[in-house]
Amino acid sequence: MKNNESNVVEMFPLQHTTSFEVAKLAGVNRSTVSRVINQPNQVNRETRRKVEAAMKRLNYHPWSGAKFLAKRRSGIVGFITDTPKDSDVFATTNGILEKLTNLDYMYTMSTILPDATLEQLKELPMIRQHSCDGLIFELTFNHGNMTEFCAKLPIPYVLINAENPLLENCIIYNDRNAAKMAVDYLISKGHRRIAYMTGGRGGNPHISIVQREQGYEIAMLRAGLKPVPDFNVHLPAKTESDEIYDRPFIERTERWLSGPEPVTAILTYSSLLAVRLARMAYDKKMFIPEQFSLMSCDDNSNYKEMLPLTSMAFDRKRIGCIAAEMLLGKNTADPQAKWPSIYIEPELIERGTVKDIRSSF
Repeated sequence: MKNNESNVVEMFPLQHTTSFEVAKLAGVNRSTVSRVINQPNQVNRETRRKVEAAMKRLNYHPWSGAKFLAKRRSGIVGFITDTPKDSDVFATTNGILEKLTNLDYMYTMSTILPDATLEQLKELPMIRQHSCDGLIFELTFNHGNMTEFCAKLPIPYVLINAENPLLENCIIYNDRNAAKMAVDYLISKGHRRIAYMTGGRGGNPHISIVQREQGYEIAMLRAGLKPVPDFNVHLPAKTESDEIYDRPFIERTERWLSGPEPVTAILTYSSLLAVRLARMAYDKKMFIPEQFSLMSCDDNSNYKEMLPLTSMAFDRKRIGCIAAEMLLGKNTADPQAKWPSIYIEPELIERGTVKDIRSSF
């Protein structure tokens, strides 16, 4: 037991070693210890070696906050989202944290409601109090002109999947290409009558919704195929009555599947829509992929256990890493610098909801 206690004390000493003690052991001034920690290139090799040896012998670990205070920074990066329970947001967060941890930055997260306005966003403490060195935004819903809003911030920022993406400070999902690649994949499996179920509620859809509709239409026309009607008709705004909200979705799907020329595949804007559609098919005793194939333009891990869905995927952890790299690049240079936006391409994930029907013709 005593050995264990001594090991704990060695790892976590009860008394905090100070830079004064390090300086005394190394035979230098405290200012020299500070320079070794914060500006090692300004200290000659022999002096630096003595200070580092003293730090190691005394188990001295400098407080990272002092480094940021000296530069008038907080050492904190903020992340703001409107879908905090989404598992893909956790993946983005993991990517951000992977970069921040290695550089002694701390991380804080705030959430807003899907229908929050930019005025409400402005009241978040991390924005109102300027308590962060930089902010990363990942907002799924349309809250207004975020690029204009962020341009007025006095600190660096990065927008992930922005509603109004610009050539600077944004990480942009190539949503149009996601839909095009999905349609091309279905065509390669023999499908010609391919429907598209768009996302969005009401009349103000996010740009990703519009671009996926465009990608579907472009791919169909390029292949000499006619887009199935209603591919760009959005569902009504959510109401207290689920029946009012769900009825157009159900009617449209039934019309596609049981019309004079039934579709053989349905591509959906999101995994959530695909899961809803699969549940409806189950209620109607329709089987996937035997009676129709199903595919999504995104790959949300929330639903992987519910449905082995063939889909297009964006590497969310990599996106988080890139966002942190962009932001920290700004912090190490000019905080007002503009960094080129980065397009993220999708990847095809093949699972069990698409049937190859080429042998049927």
